[in-house]
Amino acid sequence: MSVDMDRMTGAELRARRHRLGVQGPWMADRLGVRQDTYRRWESGRDPIPVRVRDEVAAVEDITDQWVETVREWIEDTGQSAPWDPLPHAQPDMVAQPQWWLQVVLRAIED
Repeated sequence: MSVDMDRMTGAELRARRHRLGVQGPWMADRLGVRQDTYRRWESGRDPIPVRVRDEVAAVEDITDQWVETVREWIEDTGQSAPWDPLPHAQPDMVAQPQWWLQVVLRAIED
């Protein structure tokens, strides 16, 4: 596979960020880049390094794990969805309220 095929497009990066429910500055920090660099990636002005695909996938994996944790919590407790983060949720992720909302919404979809 060529490097260009491995690269994310700005539109893909933006869509994946929105699905995660996180803001651009948070994602820039998570990827270890300046906010202006991240904005140029999302706008398509600068090419996105190949490594970013795996790094975004890692955030998605953490999110998927939390979706499963919330599903299990709902099943185990018989309670409705926890609109406030569970006590053991990762603080850096929970700092993004939209992220937690996306986790809960995905958990109750099934």
